[in-house]
Amino acid sequence: RGGTSTWENLVASCKHCNGKKGNHLLKEVNMRLLRQPRPLSQEYAGFFLLRYPKLHEAYQEFILSAHGGSLREMSA
Repeated sequence: RGGTSTWENLVASCKHCNGKKGNHLLKEVNMRLLRQPRPLSQEYAGFFLLRYPKLHEAYQEFILSAHGGSLREMSA
């Protein structure tokens, strides 16, 4: 609810869990995280970007932000 889009504030979830949580805080729906959120490792971020070359640029920028890079810097 109004949180920022940062690596520490966003997590991936399955369709069922995402639907269950909806727009509520975890404690409001009696859920908890299995792991603490953290940025992708540099190796996995690189793999992800190579595996999905047509990934929307906004997602590419977000993935690279974990390591202080940008697409513009990498392609220059």
